[in-house]
Amino acid sequence: MVVRITKKNHAERTVLQVDGLLQAPDVEALSQECRAASGSVTLELSNLQSADARGVDAIHELVSQGAKLQGLSPYLELLLSTSRESTAG
Repeated sequence: MVVRITKKNHAERTVLQVDGLLQAPDVEALSQECRAASGSVTLELSNLQSADARGVDAIHELVSQGAKLQGLSPYLELLLSTSRESTAG
């Protein structure tokens, strides 16, 4: 496992800080943390270096379920937007 997920509970939301590399074996742990969260979920991705295809899909899925993203690097913004474009066409 090359990712660390840290949960920070706030009054009406949960922030999940994702650090490292999000890869297929880690996706279920991230999904479980989101399901167990109270209130809205924000994924803090400022320390996420990269994600494989399954990790990118998981981020898209969590966003479609209402999660908010913050701290995206330009690289991750490009990775997420490019992967969404390729699956839409």
